[in-house]
Amino acid sequence: MKLPFWGTVLTIIGVAILCTLGTWQVQRLQWKSDILDAIEAEYAVDASENLLSQAMLSEEIDFKRGHIVGTYMHDKTVLLQPRMHDGEVGYHVLTPLYLSGAQDIIILVNRGWVPFDWDVLGDDKARKPDGVLKITGMLRSVPRVSSFVPENVPAQSMWYRIDLEQIAVVRGLKGVASNIFYVETEGADEKMYPIAAATRINPNNNHAQYAFFWFAMAVAMVGIYILRFIAPQMNREK
Repeated sequence: MKLPFWGTVLTIIGVAILCTLGTWQVQRLQWKSDILDAIEAEYAVDASENLLSQAMLSEEIDFKRGHIVGTYMHDKTVLLQPRMHDGEVGYHVLTPLYLSGAQDIIILVNRGWVPFDWDVLGDDKARKPDGVLKITGMLRSVPRVSSFVPENVPAQSMWYRIDLEQIAVVRGLKGVASNIFYVETEGADEKMYPIAAATRINPNNNHAQYAFFWFAMAVAMVGIYILRFIAPQMNREK
């Protein structure tokens, strides 16, 4: 039986690539499953009883539920735009929180979504709670930003991405933690706005389907090769 050289070589290369992609998706499946298990474990925690340590705020953390205690620095607030909620465009309110404790640490808190006219809604005290507050939520790393997101224009108070170093310089902040805290609640005096951005995290896990697709494509390629080159020669030899 004589097999075509280039047809055989290209088929082997193609099958190898497809199997590599399938194997990579299997590995991603395990990685995503571990993340989902960790997320479920975090939501099983009573965050109101889990005080996050100050040291933890600058560690490399994907997500950690708990609460922090401190005082908002409302004059340093950044309004991140544009952010959507139920089809309406608005801001995410990012306010530095000066933490109560032995060390001088400031963490940027995402208090949630507000409409563009939020600054004229309600009284100032409702929008800017003062005093020492206990805030429950999720500690997360700074989100990665797509290259399509515009650069910030601080001089015009136009913020599109979270750049902790830039925010610290523009707002005159020192000792800023390297993570972000997403509010689930600001305590007993919750108001309509901001609407908490720390909704339950539920990442998609489609890697099993992707793995099946790539392996199926590899099998299909082998099948096509057999039907195109091997089966005709076997029929002629009968």
